[in-house]
Amino acid sequence: MWLDSNDIRYEMEATYTGRSGQSQTFSFLLSKMNGTPPQLLQAVQYPSLDTINRLTFAWGDVVDSRPPEACLYAILNDERGKPKSQVFNTLSAYDIGTLMWSERDTYAHKIFTPSLHSSLVAGNGGVMSGQTTGHQDILPFQDDSKSYT
Repeated sequence: MWLDSNDIRYEMEATYTGRSGQSQTFSFLLSKMNGTPPQLLQAVQYPSLDTINRLTFAWGDVVDSRPPEACLYAILNDERGKPKSQVFNTLSAYDIGTLMWSERDTYAHKIFTPSLHSSLVAGNGGVMSGQTTGHQDILPFQDDSKSYT
């Protein structure tokens, strides 16, 4: 798996109970390390506006139960093309960083740097984009048809 091959420590499926009483599960939790806040990663197989709206709801729903300094990154599958600008605008509005799957090797070494989050929610969503590569070492994208996340 991509996280393992880049020696990134993580826990799978971090679950928090939201204000709604529903459990919200995020793909991965990267624990606080080297001065960085806890980081949640959400793999988004089909980055449609509907999917992103479910993610922003989940993130807001758990504001009281997640670590207060935690930040969230949406790892967007861009193998079928770049997601619409509304996707990036919505994520940016909720301070959710965006990472493009095709650029995973570009940001792997930066995943624990304190400045990463601010650069990824600035401007156009701070999107890292580029040419699509294969899913030979896929980060397991979650089935977006499941209850969110």
